[in-house]
Amino acid sequence: MSQHKRFLGVLVHEVAHMMRVSIDRRLKGHGLTRVQWLALSHIQSRPRLTQTELARELKLGAAATGRLVDRLQASGLVSRLADPDDRRALRLVITAKAVATLDRLDMFPNELNQDFLGQLDEDELASLRSGLTKLRNSLRNNLSIAPFGLAAFETFEGLQAVALLAVGS
Repeated sequence: MSQHKRFLGVLVHEVAHMMRVSIDRRLKGHGLTRVQWLALSHIQSRPRLTQTELARELKLGAAATGRLVDRLQASGLVSRLADPDDRRALRLVITAKAVATLDRLDMFPNELNQDFLGQLDEDELASLRSGLTKLRNSLRNNLSIAPFGLAAFETFEGLQAVALLAVGS
């Protein structure tokens, strides 16, 4: 096996880790974690999402999602509302404070894309995207479930640039 193939997984892991650290540092100034930002974005895109649906979207367990929503609620970013059709369900709604925060972060994915990928020319970027897509599809075909968090971002418009960042978080 060639050297580059043997160490590719390490390289992918290191790049993804550094990207996550960079995002976390940038979001700290906005009073958010990466997972909180993603949760708010999901709730904003799907108003009145249930906590169970959010857990599914983020590929988190019920307890972890409950703690996440507790923190968002304590920060004044999310409200839980009773579902009139199902008294067991609570619907999640972002607050005006969350909308303002997300508005300030509107260009954040584009900035990340530029900062992370700006050194690559169009051919390099196309090759990287193609290779990673093939790798992801191959891995997915060999797994019974999608890797943690990845499926939640594939169709989430505006966050595709950071889709891989949730893996391993």
